[in-house]
Amino acid sequence: MIAFVISIFAGRLIQLQGIDSGAYAAAATANRLRTVEIAASRGGILDTNGVALASTTNTVAVAADPVLTTPHAAQIAGIVAGPLGLDDVDVYAKLTKPGTRFVYLKKKVTQGTWREVRSAMVSAGLTGVFTEADPYRFYPNGSVASNVIGFLGGEGRGLGGLEQSLNATLAGTPGHRTYEVSADGPALPFGDSSEVAPKPGRTVQLTIDADVQFQAQQLVAAAVKENKAESGDAVVMDVRTGEIVAMATAPTFDPNEPIRSTGDAAVKKALDERRNRPVTDAYEPGSVFKILTAAALLDQGLVTTKTKEQVPGTIVRNGWRIKDAWSHGDLNLTFAGAIAKSSNIGTLLAAEEMTKATQASYLSAFGIGQPTGLPLPGQTKGIMPPGSTWSDLGRATISFGQGISVSALQMTNAIAAVANGGVRIEPQLIKGYVNDDGTLDPAPPAKSNRVVSAATARTVLDIMEQVTDPETGLGKRAYIEGYRVAGKTGTAQRADSDCGCYRNYTVSFAAVAPADSPRYVVYVDLKNVDRSASGGGTAAPVVASLLKYVLQKYKVPPSGSKSPQLELTW
Repeated sequence: MIAFVISIFAGRLIQLQGIDSGAYAAAATANRLRTVEIAASRGGILDTNGVALASTTNTVAVAADPVLTTPHAAQIAGIVAGPLGLDDVDVYAKLTKPGTRFVYLKKKVTQGTWREVRSAMVSAGLTGVFTEADPYRFYPNGSVASNVIGFLGGEGRGLGGLEQSLNATLAGTPGHRTYEVSADGPALPFGDSSEVAPKPGRTVQLTIDADVQFQAQQLVAAAVKENKAESGDAVVMDVRTGEIVAMATAPTFDPNEPIRSTGDAAVKKALDERRNRPVTDAYEPGSVFKILTAAALLDQGLVTTKTKEQVPGTIVRNGWRIKDAWSHGDLNLTFAGAIAKSSNIGTLLAAEEMTKATQASYLSAFGIGQPTGLPLPGQTKGIMPPGSTWSDLGRATISFGQGISVSALQMTNAIAAVANGGVRIEPQLIKGYVNDDGTLDPAPPAKSNRVVSAATARTVLDIMEQVTDPETGLGKRAYIEGYRVAGKTGTAQRADSDCGCYRNYTVSFAAVAPADSPRYVVYVDLKNVDRSASGGGTAAPVVASLLKYVLQKYKVPPSGSKSPQLELTW
């Protein structure tokens, strides 16, 4: 029996030393190998002039192995607590935590602070405290363009804005390091090791100008506060390129502190503040939309600026009575007068000369109901019913900007198409990507399409210039001394989902300058304001201030001619 047992042990020993020795050696080595991820440096986000809107600092997370630190926990706590800004009692508790070999002491520690800690540890002959890469994402301009940029979550992944939609490009590819450790934890000095270097993320340069963006945010925030609005937006676009110079919204947030408190109300507020409303929110634009109706009619040759219209005080379509914003009897308006004086009835009477399919086709060409093409999450296409489904009432209200929904960016882009001689250029937000040598790899050229003729576009601008006449225009508060400004007011009833009805208003104003040689379009809206607010009286002054700043910043020469004077009545 003893001989039998000895033979079994002998056979097993032969198996271990001979037959399976390679496999067991490999398993033992594998058990001693540790692989850690090496974080890639996240690419930055720059404004059009190279100003950093988002950047990454290569900070580290300081951690400890309690198995190694427990014997000298008091001494180690005395060394690391001060430089890390921690309480030494709390540090001691972590250093002696039972049942684990890993605890974080502090995250986002600068390299300089870590060098100080490491030097003190080495001088004292102590081990057990180490680091891992923990890059810190910083937004040096705070809330400037924050709704466009977004922010990072706790795991370093982009949440909202470009940080989310361009996450793969910005984040790069992490590397990893594999090394052999001894039984008690520390790395073996001559053990096996290998490393795959991380690939850093690419830096993106935007078309946004941080200075203009800041100015836009300040102005729209002040207007929201003054008028007790629910929110407000401002978009500035270069009409020649489709480049977005500024895209602001209020209220907004600081991406360095995306969540400042907890609780359902605080979370709801935070989510609202982070929304990039100029692209995510669809709303009925009101009378500013009449510009697109006018462009389609003029381009079809169905009207001229002098076409005579008899405009009654009210009109009925499909059993619904439609009226203008002001009470009046019968009016004799030219088509230019109907648009400049913002007559709903005058606009819809002219629009009925055009087929519904034709009208819908023009609106689509202007980008209404279409994706903007921007790399931003949560964008709305707006709501534009197919022309074949329009009732007579639907066509009437759509003509003056009700019964159809747009985003602030879509509205800005459509007005920019008129300013650009009738050619719509898709909005541009990405200027390009910065190469390792500092050169710029430009973004692909913007797509464009002609919507109306150059002659039509010029005529529409002429009509819009009547709106900003400093004496008689509905939008005279958008007038800028020395410049020809083309504008249009917008005051729309606001759909309220809570009651399933219209309640309060959205007011807006769009302006192009210089109207004789268009360079920039500025669009501002304020949502959920009471009836005392209006496009001309409330939004126009904000547009004027922002437009004046842009013209001065970019040294745009004053106009060399006077605005045309069109006949508005007959």
